[in-house]
Amino acid sequence: ELDVLLAAQSNHAAAADALRAAHAGHAAELAALREGHGGRLDGVERLLDEAINKHAKDALATHSKIDLAQAVERDARGDQHNRVLELFAIERDARAADHASLARRLDRLEQRASSPRPSSPGRPLPGKVVASSPSPQPPAPPAAAASSAAPLLAVAAAAAEANSGAS
Repeated sequence: ELDVLLAAQSNHAAAADALRAAHAGHAAELAALREGHGGRLDGVERLLDEAINKHAKDALATHSKIDLAQAVERDARGDQHNRVLELFAIERDARAADHASLARRLDRLEQRASSPRPSSPGRPLPGKVVASSPSPQPPAPPAAAASSAAPLLAVAAAAAEANSGAS
């Protein structure tokens, strides 16, 4: 029985040596494959890193350009807004001046309409017929002046009523 065990052990030893030799061959083949593919993988990784870095640099440059364009646009919009505000102020001032001028003119017309005209005894007013009458009457305006002053007086009266009703 011991011989059988020794024979089995030597068969096992031979099989183990064959397995070790096959394993060493496979390990060498695997190392060669890894070395060949590893070099290719390193190349792919390097290309991928370069592409990522280039993309990041391009994206940063693009964002900088966009920020600059937005700043320029914001400044242009601010300048345009200020120009529009200046135009509004000019228009407002012009309207206020026109309004004040119109109000002064209406006040003068109302004053003239409410106060009698001074008459000099030696000079008759234009369009007035000098007649001797015991009570002095305010002179009547000439026909052309009366017809052109009537609408102005009506406007002045309407403005006065509107102002008195508003206050």
